Amino acid sequence: MRGVGVVYTVDALRRRDWYTDCSHAVDVTRRRAPEVDVLLDAGLYTGSKRKSASEPFNRDWINLQRRHGLPWALTDSGYCAAGDLSGLRNILTRSTQIAGAVIAALPVAYPWLTHDAAVLRDEIDRHGVPVALMIEDPADPFDRLGAVDGLVEVLRAATPVLLLRTDTAALGALAYGAAAAAVGTTSRFRHFYPTKNNSFVPKPGLSFVIPALLGYYSSTRFSNAYGRDWRHPAWRCGCVYCMDRDLTWIADHMSPPEAAFQHSVATLADIGQGLANAIAAGATSHEAWTRACRDAGQAEISVEAACGAWAPKKSLERWIGVAPAGRP
Repeated sequence: MRGVGVVYTVDALRRRDWYTDCSHAVDVTRRRAPEVDVLLDAGLYTGSKRKSASEPFNRDWINLQRRHGLPWALTDSGYCAAGDLSGLRNILTRSTQIAGAVIAALPVAYPWLTHDAAVLRDEIDRHGVPVALMIEDPADPFDRLGAVDGLVEVLRAATPVLLLRTDTAALGALAYGAAAAAVGTTSRFRHFYPTKNNSFVPKPGLSFVIPALLGYYSSTRFSNAYGRDWRHPAWRCGCVYCMDRDLTWIADHMSPPEAAFQHSVATLADIGQGLANAIAAGATSHEAWTRACRDAGQAEISVEAACGAWAPKKSLERWIGVAPAGRP
């Protein structure tokens, strides 16, 4: 499970067409980027009638992935609520019963990280099947006290653990031993939302990575701060799309969402290369990531001093303060 890949999540409004849509996505990817690994996420853990962790898998979903020759089949697991140990065990046990290479999808409520990470890690190792975590939260789950420490605890499992539907935390997860990680193209795919009836999902606004701050930020928040001090170095980017311009070009583009996506992907690759360079120079992966978070934290302080009203990103503090033990 190394290299570059893509995760396609079934559109909640087109679940009846999952077979056709997934087949088309795989076929197009193989024509345009045959070296890219593909995972398919059924996404049944979201929506007003979301599937629960106690429900069985759909064998046709697994067969679709096998039929297309995907190296790993991702289960169509239901939502695992906080404290639902029987549901968690149901997903893991059923996954062990599937022949061939399989990854158990684990869409879980955030308390599994903040309160029950050791239990989650032990269950993963007891069943011995690779898992892909997706975290339910109305905002960034890693802003929560204990969530980063909990993730690191789960990543200490001897069994491979992936982190899907996340943001720049993907790089932190990789630094602490994740087998793979996937960054969502929009905010709705960087976590999944809990609501009273789980049917309302906020319309994603334009957001993109500000590399100096090591995170995704809304275009509105960026524009407001930019207007107060347009000369601040945090607003410039040297990725292949920005070419040392400031980030205002994204909103001015004929397709801002496309520009935001291209810039963010290129920027994440640049940040990842910077971490790799630091590791090659002798730092551990933990040290390289912590240093990057500290630098971003200092940049946020500078932005706040220059522009005002810029609350530091709590997840950076969580990563800096994470317990140092773990896999390099």
